[in-house]
Amino acid sequence: MSLYVHEKCTALAGCGPEARFLLEAVSRQVQIGACNRRQALRPKILSKQFRLAEQPVKRALRELEAAGALVFDEGVPGRRGRPPILFRISPATLAEIQGRQQVCHVHAPIVARLFSPEDIMTAALELEEGGAKEDASPRDTTLSACNRFLLATLLMHADQFGVVTISKGKLKQLTGFSDARLRYRLDGLVGSRLIVAHIPGISSSIFPKSKASSTYFLDLAVLGAGIPGEEFLPEQKLGHPGAQCPSRDQILGLDLGKKEARPVRLKAFLSGQRDAVFDVLRFRFLRYASYVLSRYGVNPTITPTIEDAQLRETISADFQVPERWRNGQEVHDLEWEEIISHFYRLAFTVARTFAQRSDLPLWVDGTFEEMCIVPSDGRVQLFFMLYRVDALGASQAADSAP
Repeated sequence: MSLYVHEKCTALAGCGPEARFLLEAVSRQVQIGACNRRQALRPKILSKQFRLAEQPVKRALRELEAAGALVFDEGVPGRRGRPPILFRISPATLAEIQGRQQVCHVHAPIVARLFSPEDIMTAALELEEGGAKEDASPRDTTLSACNRFLLATLLMHADQFGVVTISKGKLKQLTGFSDARLRYRLDGLVGSRLIVAHIPGISSSIFPKSKASSTYFLDLAVLGAGIPGEEFLPEQKLGHPGAQCPSRDQILGLDLGKKEARPVRLKAFLSGQRDAVFDVLRFRFLRYASYVLSRYGVNPTITPTIEDAQLRETISADFQVPERWRNGQEVHDLEWEEIISHFYRLAFTVARTFAQRSDLPLWVDGTFEEMCIVPSDGRVQLFFMLYRVDALGASQAADSAP
């Protein structure tokens, strides 16, 4: 499922994020019967509803008029002064909105709240290191329309744990932000901890199409607070500053003993890769380890003797065979399979390292359906967050570090 404005990206190419936010909010009012063709859209009322300055609202409505989503209505002159500025939904737009099918999305309740007139306050968050600002004004602590729209876009591409992998180019296309504005907004959401971590996208020959998209980790505990069925509640915090899992040596196979086979071509495959590439690799191994823990439970003695075709296929799809190895020679195929097998074994090693912690929350006893280990502070090597989704659908989270 996508937002209505995401489906209209081409038609709304000349519209900024404020205009797209307002159109999506209005479309949702149409779907619940709170707005119709005869309903007048007044800049002053909309600015009060969504805590936007009136001039940006007027500009946004003019952009939507130019895109054909709204029509301008001169209104009826009053007793004195100019007639009020009014806009109405165009017949074509109204028909499109009313004809859309409602499809359930895992984060639909949170997204719906982001487009409602309800104030979403962030005063409870740690806006600065050491706590929130004591003199924070409503402007400082209220989630703006632009931030709501960006968060809604990220949520529509997030998995059940709030993990989003999306390119910056795609985000710009969906939101209408310029490169500078998008960077500013993302930095703000990271600073307010609504995005608890960010793994920047990077170009590298080891990834399919020679690049890896950015990954964002949303704080569902805050975004879903107070919404029934969205209980992502923190259990406890644990941490080992300075620890890396997996380490660079583990990824390169340098930690293997003499009796353990080290892939001959692994060093060549990862030769010359930047530190940022290893940050992306660490995140991917945490994802593989999450799968292992979800599939086989928190077992401190788990070993890669288990053959899991799905995990092996996932790992293989995450990497690109070097062009010089694509000549179909059997020896190269075997060397590539050795590298994938090394990564497969490392996924189990990371899962086992996490399962062997003595300070895991007491509820981690294997009675869950899925788990997800993610960085929790933007520094991949320091802390990790564990989410559990139980059979009843209630969710809990605990910060921890492998």
